[in-house]
Amino acid sequence: RDAALADGHPDTEVAAFEANAARNLDELGTALADGEWLASPVRKVEIPKPSGGVRILGVPCLIDRVVERALLRVLDPVIDPLLMPWSFAYRRGLGAKDALAALAEARDSGMSWVARSDIEDCFPSIPQWEVLRRLREVVDDERVIHLVG
Repeated sequence: RDAALADGHPDTEVAAFEANAARNLDELGTALADGEWLASPVRKVEIPKPSGGVRILGVPCLIDRVVERALLRVLDPVIDPLLMPWSFAYRRGLGAKDALAALAEARDSGMSWVARSDIEDCFPSIPQWEVLRRLREVVDDERVIHLVG
């Protein structure tokens, strides 16, 4: 129930989905199995940045978020072990405290330099074809590749 409005009431999309959850999930499963499911356009949301300006987010509709979470549950155990141990962003069970502990460990082992970077508009600049090519190296189900694409 993450999708609550500021006033504490459930988002109408969530409430409508929950009212017929079993049927909705069954229909979604059938559409996915038949290769007929298509993602809907994302909703553009502007979030003010503390430093000024806005961050533009694309928010998928609820059913698309359900598909994304299902893909994450399948792909995370396959992909996470392949990531570098110093990568902490967007990883289950890792966060800022883990990054700080790794920095302290590096310092204590004699390292003296730290580089922190943030690539502006990183995700739009990543070529989708390359992500899918690398995903094919570890996932042999073309339906999963198609869904990620």
